Amino acid sequence: MFKEDDLDEIVRQIQPRLREGESIDDVIEGGAFLASQRAERAGRTPTRDDLTYALSIFTWWPIKPTPSQEVENVLLQLRPRLFEGAASRLAKGDRMEDLMAVVPEDTLLLDDADLHRRQREQVGSFLRVVTSEQ
Repeated sequence: MFKEDDLDEIVRQIQPRLREGESIDDVIEGGAFLASQRAERAGRTPTRDDLTYALSIFTWWPIKPTPSQEVENVLLQLRPRLFEGAASRLAKGDRMEDLMAVVPEDTLLLDDADLHRRQREQVGSFLRVVTSEQ
């Protein structure tokens, strides 16, 4: 789906942002799944930009504005639960309903600037989660 050189570069960029217990394979496969969902809704094949956008939702992609600290804290709590085992789950045909329940379709269709603006507000402006800040 993605060029090997692109994936290698993406892995190099996000590897330092992984937290304890996060697997690069799960992050890449889960991100690629979200990228494919985004591209499908836009009526096209997934691109590298779709993958970096998907990784940006959960703040793995470093080349973007920083979200508020409150948003970052919530995302750091969500990421392990949503992406754990993604590589093996997707290999078995799992449709990642738990991940898709959190990432609304309208978030998948935002442009980068709108996503980054919402990330500076609150998590509920781009994900379906309940937090104490809302």
